[in-house]
Amino acid sequence: VGDLNEEYGAAMDVLGARALVDAASAFPPPTRTWSWATPLGELRGRPDHVFHGARWAVRAVDVREAGGSDHRPLRVVLGRAP
Repeated sequence: VGDLNEEYGAAMDVLGARALVDAASAFPPPTRTWSWATPLGELRGRPDHVFHGARWAVRAVDVREAGGSDHRPLRVVLGRAP
């Protein structure tokens, strides 16, 4: 699951209720995944997420400074859970 356009909220609650976990909770990315320059300053947040089930373990999470979108790619490496 990717661009939910919310850092916290109903969509996140629904996924959590289905026993899915936000990968960034294991390895919080050091930077925000979204920003937008306005005349009053830059807005920033982390509305992008990757959720996974219990059969997967997070190996790495990082945000890529790439692409032409206001959202930066969130890279998550998953492996089978032990």
